[in-house]
Amino acid sequence: MADVLKITKQDKTVHVLPVSNKAFWLGYNKRMPTDRKVKIEVIDEEEAKGLPFYDKSHVSASDALAKLDILEKEGKQKDELIEKLQAQLAASNKTAPTASATDMIEKIKAATNADEIRLLMEGEERKTVTDAANKRIAELTASN
Repeated sequence: MADVLKITKQDKTVHVLPVSNKAFWLGYNKRMPTDRKVKIEVIDEEEAKGLPFYDKSHVSASDALAKLDILEKEGKQKDELIEKLQAQLAASNKTAPTASATDMIEKIKAATNADEIRLLMEGEERKTVTDAANKRIAELTASN
């Protein structure tokens, strides 16, 4: 297992840190007055797990490398899912009507025959627009 840095403060609290922080703590300790200096030790990671105040969220470098492959696979799966959903969204946007409902209703009112209205209504599913189209078709057929 890897080594870790054990910092014991004057109030007897224990902190476990990566060994890469040793230079900082040595410099920090030199600047402190004698009554505030900390005890710095390098211990085995397994030994540190039994200490009080051990940071359970700390991940050693070896564990991080082992988890890296798993996270990369999860990331690829999520990227594939995002691409799939974006393709579905793009496909649904192509079939979605481009004109607003009020614009469509104005076009329906301006239409002079039922075939023109049916052409406008291709792919249209909005209830207000279909109701307006049905009403206008009924008006046009009644007047003929």
